[in-house]
Amino acid sequence: HLVAVMPDRGKISYALVDWNDETLLLEMLRRRFMSSGIEGDPPMDKIWPLVCVSHIYGEESSHYMVERCLMRPRSLIDFFRFCRSRAVNLGHLRIEVEDLENGEEQYSTQLVNDISYEIQDIFTPAKDILYEFIESPSELDSASLKLILAKISSDPAVQERTLDLLLWYGVIGFRKEDGNPTYIYSVRYDMKRMKALMEKRDHNGLVYLVNPAFWKGLEVKK
Repeated sequence: HLVAVMPDRGKISYALVDWNDETLLLEMLRRRFMSSGIEGDPPMDKIWPLVCVSHIYGEESSHYMVERCLMRPRSLIDFFRFCRSRAVNLGHLRIEVEDLENGEEQYSTQLVNDISYEIQDIFTPAKDILYEFIESPSELDSASLKLILAKISSDPAVQERTLDLLLWYGVIGFRKEDGNPTYIYSVRYDMKRMKALMEKRDHNGLVYLVNPAFWKGLEVKK
């Protein structure tokens, strides 16, 4: 955002620190496990069952965590840390389902707070926009999303700017025709590409998705 408003932005390089590969994120976790004293060089599928229950709600637990980390290494570590702390405090030998549930709630709540502060610093009128999603459905049509944005401001320009920030921070995405969810990290933070993909779909038929990372913190209805 800072680079984009500078007159010589074309001369300034930047580094992409967010990832979009689940395998790499899990490898990052595996290497942290290895540094804690695990002998040999076992693959992740051998280590994970030792530290965490294999499934939650019928979904493989490591994928479940990655799906909620916004593809950010630090967020994945924070999520795991909350789950591990709860498991340790209760004397569990590994992270159990209830530890995952509790850890996710703590992690998601922290994420909501952190991103709210970031949005406030960038665009003050939208500082409370995340809290307008409390108890909202996880899928929203265009009309429903517009009603949420209208609670922030009646100014179309403010609403558009707010929507851009929600897309940029991965708070919301949309469902493609093949049924797959698309968030900003799915297009490597290319906002022009993100909007072009959205515009190719019927505006009235566009399905917006609240990112699973925010479900617990905002009590979103699945």
